[in-house]
Amino acid sequence: MACELLKALTGKFQSTVTAAVSGYVGSLLAEHAAAPEAAWKQKDCAIYLVIALTVRGKTGAMGATATNELVNIGDFFTAHVVPELQAPPMRGSPVLKADALKFLTTFRAQLSKPACLAMLPSLVALMCAENNVVHSYAALAVERMLLVRDGGVPRFSSSDLLPLREALLGGLFGALTLPESRENDYVMKALVRVLSVLGPDSRPVAASCAERLAATMLELARNPRNPLFSHYLFEAVAVLVRHSADSPDAAPRLEALLFPPFQEILQADLVDFSAYVFQVMAQLVELRPAPLPPQYLALFPPLLSPELWRRPGNVPALVRLLQAYLARAPAEVVAAGHLQGVLGVFQKLNASKAHDHEGFFILNALVEFLPPPAWAEHLPTVWSLLLQRLQSSRTQKYTRSFTVFLALLLAKQGPAWVAAGLDGVQAGLFAMLVEQVWLTGLAAVAGDTERKLAAVAATKLLTEFPPLASDAAAVLWGRLLEAAVVLLVDEAEEAQPGDAEEEEGRLPTAAAGGTPAFARLASAARPETQPVPEVRDARKFLAASIARMAAAQPGRLAPRIAAMLGQASQAALAQMCVEAGVAVV
Repeated sequence: MACELLKALTGKFQSTVTAAVSGYVGSLLAEHAAAPEAAWKQKDCAIYLVIALTVRGKTGAMGATATNELVNIGDFFTAHVVPELQAPPMRGSPVLKADALKFLTTFRAQLSKPACLAMLPSLVALMCAENNVVHSYAALAVERMLLVRDGGVPRFSSSDLLPLREALLGGLFGALTLPESRENDYVMKALVRVLSVLGPDSRPVAASCAERLAATMLELARNPRNPLFSHYLFEAVAVLVRHSADSPDAAPRLEALLFPPFQEILQADLVDFSAYVFQVMAQLVELRPAPLPPQYLALFPPLLSPELWRRPGNVPALVRLLQAYLARAPAEVVAAGHLQGVLGVFQKLNASKAHDHEGFFILNALVEFLPPPAWAEHLPTVWSLLLQRLQSSRTQKYTRSFTVFLALLLAKQGPAWVAAGLDGVQAGLFAMLVEQVWLTGLAAVAGDTERKLAAVAATKLLTEFPPLASDAAAVLWGRLLEAAVVLLVDEAEEAQPGDAEEEEGRLPTAAAGGTPAFARLASAARPETQPVPEVRDARKFLAASIARMAAAQPGRLAPRIAAMLGQASQAALAQMCVEAGVAVV
């Protein structure tokens, strides 16, 4: 409470309070120096007072973000914190070691990179301290230090950690063997961070790490107690798999280590862990080049079991796994007659407001990875299901998902192909959907990949579909061009790295009825793909396509653009034409 009072006073009377408290801190430190063992409480109080006096703002990702400039953090750290960190783990008060670790963690962004790097060997040693608080704080300090960004760029790289790789990993795994730390989520989260920063440089130790993690997984499956520890355990596995992508012999080695615990988890029907297993399994499928080995193909039919899909926590992970199979073994899935089952899963998800977007992920994978003859015969049924949802219970999320799906079809197969299919279901359906659903849905499309896809689809519709280019459709054509320009002009919201890091690994609350909610593994996320890789620059593609269309109809498009587009969009389109080296005449 004294520290809370001190924080408030310093905010109002910074210089006066700093001078008064600095003198008091000096007296406390002098008392400790005279009798270190007996007067440890004095130094404990001094460190707490300095932290309270100095921190003016902080975040979880960066620690202190604003400080009292009247306090020299570096000098205090060197004189009074470093000696506590460098002393052997068994020497000195564990409270002071925890205080020193807290100081380092709090002011990690203010301390220099060399100063922080110099502390890593000491932190490794403290991870082996028997005191649970000390080794937990040491792991937390490592994990938080590796989060620091300087100018938006991570401060520490793999080359910084490489000389200490074995020591760091040995210390973290050693901490997990301590009696009081067998399910210590601070230690496991630090392991995830270290492996993430090491990246591909973790490959030489990937097998030994995976072996230890697999053993921990087997032990945990029999008696799990800490959900956060379990999450970071699987996150660590996912990091190892992700950074083994370019290693040709990695897949068999990782499979040999991970399949036994995975099999035990799935056979025991451990609902808390099954979604994690499915996510890592998707990574392992993607780790294998086509064609997939028989053991993977044998695992596919059980994934379509309705029982698995009844658990909400499984759905995103199973969809992620189906996407991986469709990307790596599309021909095998079709040849084995599993496409009907996959579409059955889509139908179930399409009827759920909670998971309808997951159903679109499956449809998008079919369009992206399978040739049209494999699924075209099912498209009328798919259209009917989509139209029923649009009519009965359309939501903003559903409209956006539908917009992206239709954009993918337009970009991959062309407007004429899509129009023929929709008009075959109902005359005039394509034009109605474009005007009443798709055009309005474009405003909700977000993210660079989706915006590029939607812009390419809109460009093809504008320039490759003669009915839309007619004078009768001039207003719709103008609205569509405006929407395409806006898509390419609007900048994506920049994610805040610190906030994103804070959210990583945060577990969701349980779903209704006690069913575990889905916990996404950040390192097992589906690799970003480009649905239209042939279009490198969507801005130049739009400009060049419009210019080509105008050249075929001299004097017709320029007046229409001037009449239909707002001033800002006209200027943006003109700039795109300059970039592409074309002109609309």
